Amino acid sequence: MGIPGLMIRTLVHDNQQRKDRMGLFWDLIKQSQISDQRKIAGNLSTRVRRLEGELRRTQRTFHDLVVLLEKRFGEDIDADGKIG
Repeated sequence: MGIPGLMIRTLVHDNQQRKDRMGLFWDLIKQSQISDQRKIAGNLSTRVRRLEGELRRTQRTFHDLVVLLEKRFGEDIDADGKIG
């Protein structure tokens, strides 16, 4: 193989090494993005559970308030057919 053939092989080999390094670099970036998305998803599910708990407590408080108001004023405020 002459010098031109050797130069082409060297250029092809160098180009492949660059691609391999860039591939590794992009793999690391993608892995980091996947990890970040998992954290966001985990935080989101935790937040949803917390908000659902707050909603239940708010609904319970609202119900208790309606019962107290119905007893106080003797009216069926929530239209459930009963007072209190």
